[in-house]
Amino acid sequence: MQYVIIPLKFAKVHLAKQWHTPKVQFNQQQKQMFLRKGSSYVLLTADNMGNAYLTSFFVGGAWDHTKLHHSVKAYQNAEKDKTMSLNPDLYYNCATADKYLENYERALRGFEAASLKDPGLGADREVQKIISLLDKLENAMKVCKM
Repeated sequence: MQYVIIPLKFAKVHLAKQWHTPKVQFNQQQKQMFLRKGSSYVLLTADNMGNAYLTSFFVGGAWDHTKLHHSVKAYQNAEKDKTMSLNPDLYYNCATADKYLENYERALRGFEAASLKDPGLGADREVQKIISLLDKLENAMKVCKM
């Protein structure tokens, strides 16, 4: 699993800003040592980094699409991990970011993957919302052509 090391002061004050930090692989012993030392750094998995960017987008007024792009990239990195690829929330959250980026095809694929992994998430409702939106847009375009 990939981890990102972020200084704690940035994690507390500047949630999900553009940090240029290296991705580092840790084994279990190194993680325990890192946590025991009580260092001033936070260890985040790639999916948590994606969640931080996604949350920051909404908290910041939902206008900075750069945060959504960073979120999607973090989720895509998390998908490379076999353990994380089984997590339906990963696909649901990435699809949510894609939806707000108006990448509807990718959003539909992500919500479908989330729904297949956990039908209780309600991802199928999100699929229906996107399909309804696209139908309305298509109908509006037909009216404009007349």
